[in-house]
Amino acid sequence: MGRPVKADLVLARARASSVAGPLDDPRLATLAGRFQEVQVQMVRLAVEAAAECGQILLEGRAVAKRHYQQWVREVLQIDPGTASNYVAVAHLARDAPAFLERHRELGLAKIYKLARVAPDARNQLLKRHDIAGWTTGSSTMLSPRTWCASAR
Repeated sequence: MGRPVKADLVLARARASSVAGPLDDPRLATLAGRFQEVQVQMVRLAVEAAAECGQILLEGRAVAKRHYQQWVREVLQIDPGTASNYVAVAHLARDAPAFLERHRELGLAKIYKLARVAPDARNQLLKRHDIAGWTTGSSTMLSPRTWCASAR
């Protein structure tokens, strides 16, 4: 074989002497993958738990009748707005289980909002907007009333 070219020698020396960065450890890449899988599971479980809580609240409303709000505040010790979110997700799970299954990775904040939008408007929103990219604190995270108007 011929004499090595200077560029090949320089490249070989650079490869041999280069120190991998502290984040280049393949174990970190594996851990990051595992972490992301667990995050997805956590979101999915949170949406399922919200739907289940909503179902319990609906049953409790039927039993407590006019004392429902008191039961929510004093016994369950949750905010009525949170209870409304859970109930909306329970209705969504009952009325559109395939929709909820398909979009549960959006997370609870977006699911709460989508659960309050009429089905036709909800489908239009998902076609027209990148809802997955919205954050709850961003100005693009619209109220359900605005969502209905923007879906037209």
